[in-house]
Amino acid sequence: LFLSFTFASFPIGDILASRASSELITEKILTAENITVRFEEGTYEQLDQLYVSNQRHEVVLCLKGEKNDREYVLSSAYVPLIYKQTFDHVAFESCSSETLAVLHTHPFKRCAASELDLQTLTEYHEKNRGILMLIMCERGRISVYQ
Repeated sequence: LFLSFTFASFPIGDILASRASSELITEKILTAENITVRFEEGTYEQLDQLYVSNQRHEVVLCLKGEKNDREYVLSSAYVPLIYKQTFDHVAFESCSSETLAVLHTHPFKRCAASELDLQTLTEYHEKNRGILMLIMCERGRISVYQ
């Protein structure tokens, strides 16, 4: 009885799916599918601090740098104007056209993109086909969407 209550009340499937679709950052490098993302010049520390200090609501970060074939070297970041933040949603001003990756946080251990996330990525691709969407759901764990 206890086991069935645990599975019914705790979304274990979502957590397992998120774990399978996300990667750990190792030594400021994220390798996912066929791309590599390098966090340089304090960008990893900036996103880590942003994640740690905003556990009660989602946040977003626009990351810039250089793209060399399948490698993204992210060397600067800024927080865009945020219109609304909740535990599981953030509405924000679009990142600049020089942005290589848009990172936002999700609730703990929930790295899978929502339908709205995928729609937002499609809109970004209309302006910049090479942009990435990064979803951080715990310290050092990110899902990458191309």
